[in-house]
Amino acid sequence: MDRHVILVDVGYLLAEGGKAYCGEHRRSLIRCDYAEVAQALEKMTCEHSGLPLLRSYWYDGAPDSVPTPDHLVIAELPRVKMRLGRLVQRSRGSEKKRSSEQKGVDSLLVHDMIVLGHERAAASVYLLAGDEDLREGVAAAQRLGVQVIVLGIRGKGPNQSRPLLREADEQIVLDPELLRRFFRLSGFQPGTAAPLASEAEADPINAIQRFSEKFVRGWIDRAEPSQIGDLVARKPKIPQELDAQLLISAEEALGIPLRGEQELRYALRGAFWGEIGQCAGAKLSDQISPCENAEARN
Repeated sequence: MDRHVILVDVGYLLAEGGKAYCGEHRRSLIRCDYAEVAQALEKMTCEHSGLPLLRSYWYDGAPDSVPTPDHLVIAELPRVKMRLGRLVQRSRGSEKKRSSEQKGVDSLLVHDMIVLGHERAAASVYLLAGDEDLREGVAAAQRLGVQVIVLGIRGKGPNQSRPLLREADEQIVLDPELLRRFFRLSGFQPGTAAPLASEAEADPINAIQRFSEKFVRGWIDRAEPSQIGDLVARKPKIPQELDAQLLISAEEALGIPLRGEQELRYALRGAFWGEIGQCAGAKLSDQISPCENAEARN
């Protein structure tokens, strides 16, 4: 049991990291170098605990059970386990504004804290989160002999539940310089170089279609067959978080804003589903390389 683990609420990391380091709370407009963040947290917690790391567990909601490219990137990191709950859409207010709400994420996190304690897998848990719903899980893990240290991101005001902090054995507010360099704004940024800018200027429709095909191939190559099946079952609706990453990544690559550009957005999404149709069958059947034919076309 002479090991420690790190539990990361991705929603908290992006929301509070985005506000603190980029001045932006919308996660769709934030880029995070997850590999560097994972390494920085591992180094810091190893030094603080004096114990080796068992692994990190990262938690987030997946819209319609379909992981985003970010989720798939996190899942491939060494000593990191990606744990996905659900992300559902809710209407709120008289204007019926839509917002995303995580379901099952906190319960996954609490479950893992208790199991780690029950199996005596770790002596210490470092929890990067702020939700009060985690307090009972902290208390349960402590009863099993686990020390729980809550990590926080410094903001302009409180961004963690006071009952959660009172329940923890210790609170550590991260040095802003530990993670700041691993966050940046995403999407179209005037004055920045875009890799497909010349292609977009010459033929924007063709450029955006080719980008969408490349985006799909990257997603397909990382995704599990069940995740691909979940996405295909929802055609023609692209889950909101996946669609947001598609649009914003296209803006970055082409160097043009897509807000209000209905023809380009239509071409982007049409190419998305076209490439899904080309690649998904091969991956699901596992007979040939998932995008062998698509690569040959290009």
